[in-house]
Amino acid sequence: MSHELDMQTGVPAIAYLETDGKPWHGLGTPVSQAMTAQEAIELGRLNWTVEPQPVFTRDGKVIDGSRAIVRLDTQFPLGIVKGKYQTVQNKDAFSMLDSLVEGGLKYHTVGSLFDGKKIWLLAKLPGQIQVIGQDVVDKFLLLSTSHDGSQTLRISFTPIRVVCNNTLTTAQMR
Repeated sequence: MSHELDMQTGVPAIAYLETDGKPWHGLGTPVSQAMTAQEAIELGRLNWTVEPQPVFTRDGKVIDGSRAIVRLDTQFPLGIVKGKYQTVQNKDAFSMLDSLVEGGLKYHTVGSLFDGKKIWLLAKLPGQIQVIGQDVVDKFLLLSTSHDGSQTLRISFTPIRVVCNNTLTTAQMR
C-alpha cells in the first residue's frame, strides 16, 4: 500500500476535488466543489480526536514522562511522546489555517496517513504560474501535522497536489 492512506475505519480517509482528476491510487471521496474546513473534516473522514494516555510497564507501573497518543474513535495508539508535547486536534488545525486568510479558504484535498499518524489539508490558491509556453503550475497552501510526535504543525506553499504519502513527503522537502 504505497499510498499509506488511513484505512482504520475500512474506508480511505481522503477527499479530493474531482475537477482536478482522480488521484493515481483511485481512492477517496470525490467532491464537486472546494470544501469548507468542516466539510473537509467530514468528507475526508478526519472527524475524530486524539488524547494523551499514560504508558505502563508490563507489571502495571506508569512510565513517568511518557504518554501514548491514542486515536479515540478506534482506540488505536498513534505514538509515544515525551515532555512538553501537546496534541492539536484535527478541527483545531483546520480552523488555524482558516484564520490565516480573510474570508476563509476553500479546500482542495484532505487526508490522513498511517492510521491517523499524519494528516494534511490542501487549499488551492487563485491563479497559476506560467513557466514556458503552455506549462502552468498550480499554487497550493498546505497544512500538515502528525499525531505521533514525528512532525510539528507546518503551513507552507507548494506546487504539489498532495494525495498520498509520497506527494506529502515531496511537498515538504526543502
